[in-house]
Amino acid sequence: MANDPEQSLKLLFAGLPTHKKIEFLVSSVQTLSNEQCAEIQNSIDRMLRRDFITLFRECSQIHIAEKILSYLDASSLAAAEKVCPAWCAVIRGGNLWQRLIQIRVLSEELWDRLSIQLDLKKYFRFNTVCQPNGVTDHIPGDYEFGIQTKGLSDLSEVFTQDYAHQHSDFYRSLYFTLCRLAERIQQNWAHGRYNVKRITCHTNGSRGVYCLQYDTRYIVCGVRDGSVQVYNKMTLECERILIGHLGSVLCLQYENQLLISGSSDSTVRFWSLLNGFNLHTIRHHRSGVLSLRFKDDTLVTGSRDHTVCVWKIRSPTDVRLLTSLHGHRASVVAVEFDDRFILSASGDRLVQVWDFQVHEYVRSLVGHRRGVTCLHYEKGIAITGSSDLTVRIWTVETGLCLRILEGHNHLVRCLRFDMQRIICGSYDGKIRIWNLQDAMNRNSSGAQLCAITLAEHKNRIFRLQFDPLQIVSSSLDNTVVIWNFFTQV
Repeated sequence: MANDPEQSLKLLFAGLPTHKKIEFLVSSVQTLSNEQCAEIQNSIDRMLRRDFITLFRECSQIHIAEKILSYLDASSLAAAEKVCPAWCAVIRGGNLWQRLIQIRVLSEELWDRLSIQLDLKKYFRFNTVCQPNGVTDHIPGDYEFGIQTKGLSDLSEVFTQDYAHQHSDFYRSLYFTLCRLAERIQQNWAHGRYNVKRITCHTNGSRGVYCLQYDTRYIVCGVRDGSVQVYNKMTLECERILIGHLGSVLCLQYENQLLISGSSDSTVRFWSLLNGFNLHTIRHHRSGVLSLRFKDDTLVTGSRDHTVCVWKIRSPTDVRLLTSLHGHRASVVAVEFDDRFILSASGDRLVQVWDFQVHEYVRSLVGHRRGVTCLHYEKGIAITGSSDLTVRIWTVETGLCLRILEGHNHLVRCLRFDMQRIICGSYDGKIRIWNLQDAMNRNSSGAQLCAITLAEHKNRIFRLQFDPLQIVSSSLDNTVVIWNFFTQV
């Protein structure tokens, strides 16, 4: 063996210093053909390749492997499961499909609403979210593994397999099923596919449902006859009527068990949704209260007396006036606020911006040719509607108008928006849906912005609210219409 040339060469090579080894190898490789060099390259690649996922698993550092794989998107995670049994075991053991669903539920409103509608949140590691009425969401219906599957063929297919809900295959199937459902819902919005349910409110001969708010359990309506009516959202039956106002209920908001309403009788009333008791009444405004918003311990009201009032809620029975904001020359029809600004919209054609902390005037949003009739403000963007038949998009920080939307034939009475859509209701009895991202793009053609027009009401629309699955609207025709974009999936 000592006389074996190959063995002697290996021994000689092993005794060389590192830089000499490299020089020797480079000069040797230069004598080889391209095919031989490629074969050596492949061998080197295999030698340098390291399966860190498997190595971490084998050395009891599986949490590092899970962390690395948790950054993959769904298609990459599905591919990673097929790499080898060790990778598949890490993905299954780390509940990575479950985590992927959780991320989308927490970050995307459509997925969050789907998880509530299908009663899925009990399968995840965050607590089930309570709705503003203070109760845990639970949607009755046909269930399998506790999940509503009636009329949803995709979900039925998921549950025909014998999976425990903790099983990775369950969450993988559920993830892609939810993707398909979400896509179909988006298509329903785009093409105007929906089912309609109606509530005809008890109005004692008067006409008009002026305001509303809903969650998964209740639809609460303010009516012209002075009552606040609470309807069961599933059965559409009236569960409670709150009596106390002496004029039309023009605005309301509730959170947990506290409801606050404003009326043409110039009062603001605090109610318990639990038992319907009138807890407190504010008598301060000199004319009708047209708008209100509250959050935490702050209440803001707007009135026909041209003022905006800011209140401190110490308790439902202890409410103190902090300040009155003066500057409008007509009725204050809408108010909104966050921790930076208070916005007030008025029949004087202006939206005034006030500093939330010091209650001082900041600027006005100027552009409407007639009175401003509605306002929604969120994340630095304000959108307004007017009796000039237009909708305007503003940046509150600068006061600039980014876009003017046209299409309604009558006064734009109500609107709301999210990061996808602007939805407006008008005195022409129609609801128009606009694409917000296209509207924010100055290069988009105005003719392309209104995605769809909905017509189910027979008279003026007064108020609407929406989420990714539905619109709920109220009208002078005494009805509340629920436009459901989920049931067509």
